[in-house]
Amino acid sequence: MIDGELVRKKSIDGAGVRTYHDGMNLHISELPADFLARVRDRGLDDQLQAVHRFVSVAGGEPCRDALRRARPGEEVILASFCPYTLNGPYKEFGPVFVLAQPDPQP
Repeated sequence: MIDGELVRKKSIDGAGVRTYHDGMNLHISELPADFLARVRDRGLDDQLQAVHRFVSVAGGEPCRDALRRARPGEEVILASFCPYTLNGPYKEFGPVFVLAQPDPQP
């Protein structure tokens, strides 16, 4: 489920990246494993800035690694992420929340 909505189809491409599709051709791909390792282990985001770690008090932060909202008491990381690998006019960075520890539920 993504924010309460049922995911209709899940596929894995040749690189092992899981992509989720709904009836409107929406594509939601996992965050890259190297990004998650870097923010969790080294504390650096895509701009090589220090990430912000905190414990969620009320819960609700949209954790993009687990595709669910953070629960109260979970440690969360706020980091800058860029989904683009090539330079160009649309290459930009945005804030994402991820769980400090990988979610045990796939």
